Amino acid sequence: MNGESRFHIRRATRSDASAISALNAGVQATHAAGEPTIFKPPSSLSFPASEVELLFDHPSNFIFLAVNDAEPAGYLFGELIERGESSITYAHRVVYVHHLAVDSRFRRQGLGSKLLGAAEEIAREHGISAIALDTWSFNRNAGQFFEQAGFSPYNVKLRKEI
Repeated sequence: MNGESRFHIRRATRSDASAISALNAGVQATHAAGEPTIFKPPSSLSFPASEVELLFDHPSNFIFLAVNDAEPAGYLFGELIERGESSITYAHRVVYVHHLAVDSRFRRQGLGSKLLGAAEEIAREHGISAIALDTWSFNRNAGQFFEQAGFSPYNVKLRKEI
């Protein structure tokens, strides 16, 4: 039996809030190292379980939890976004991935891809043909992962320090 067969993806519940909060610490550390003037180092105040629980209050949100046997190994937090037509854009719908985190012990085992697959299934269930997300330019590993998963740039943000 290979390690990947122990992974299971399921819908998260409020009772998973503490596990999701803990899994977020690795991403928070990466962000704090890459953009220390924007992101705080991880602490008990970083994305606490009480904030995670609030995500379940919005029907457009969805969270998947990946477990390795019984141990939380990663999560994906996404949202169904629907924009009405305006004078300059057509109406459009998208599944937006806000967070994707995999515990460093379980990376490179297909877990991130499985979590993205769960988001793709949500898109299919709702007749949505696009998934969007953003990643920080300093996080080259994430950028490569998403590119290998079929994502490509469609909107680029630029910044100038003064």
